[in-house]
Amino acid sequence: IVTAWEDRTNHTVIVLASTGSGKDTIGGDIALLESLDRQKRIAWIMESGDQSEKRLTRADRYYWDKRAYDLKPDGPGTQIPTRTIPGEFGHYKWNPKLRYPDGTKVETPKWTSNQLYFLGRQMEADPNLWATGVGGALYGARIDVGILSDIFTVENQMSPPEREKQWAWVHGTFLTRLDAGGRALFLGTRVAEWDNWGRLLREMVEDAEVVYQDRYYTKYDNGVAVVVVQGIQTDDEGNEVSYWPEKFDLDAFLISPDKSEIRRRSELSKEQQKAAKDAAAALND
Repeated sequence: IVTAWEDRTNHTVIVLASTGSGKDTIGGDIALLESLDRQKRIAWIMESGDQSEKRLTRADRYYWDKRAYDLKPDGPGTQIPTRTIPGEFGHYKWNPKLRYPDGTKVETPKWTSNQLYFLGRQMEADPNLWATGVGGALYGARIDVGILSDIFTVENQMSPPEREKQWAWVHGTFLTRLDAGGRALFLGTRVAEWDNWGRLLREMVEDAEVVYQDRYYTKYDNGVAVVVVQGIQTDDEGNEVSYWPEKFDLDAFLISPDKSEIRRRSELSKEQQKAAKDAAAALND
């Protein structure tokens, strides 16, 4: 995901991965990087405005609260961060003693439930980072980076009218708000073959040529990159395996007919598996 995003020739990056893969966390890291180091105007968009505001509250803490950096991220091979945003960039929360180099007082910036203005930008029309939902308002005429996280879900994709309404907003409102050189990061999990994620892929890359491919990452010649991490993958021996076996185990458990033990399916012979299934069926009957 980082490789795809840091390739600045990619104006759109679409990430499709299973729940718990960390895509939302990486999206938040990208938002922090773009807003702090690159001074971009970021729009964080989720299915609803309430969800987006909750996510922005998490980001708010990382901007100014050093305690946030004592937290070890979930997942294999992770560690407590060795660098902090306050340490690298200074505190972004206002306090009465702040002064500019010439001695003038720093005005109070606006930090609301869905808008963050950093120091020195409170007179700007657009916030540095703001949150909204699909169908919601996008402040200002343009944004530099749009991060859309889990906007198409199992619940909202079951309704054809809702799918069309969402698509009209993404295609007709969001994409038209990107500034010249603006970029979009879509993060989600596939629901079915007919969902809007599939429609987005068809719209973006159906007529494009592949210029680079490396396992999960595919780069197209039209500036679109796609990262797909399937939940169930195939190992070198042709067996189906979980992308994260420590957390999402594909190996089901079966109860022995006499209820004396619970064992993994892989540990039982086919005859034992059948006996366990028959016993369960008898209980259900």
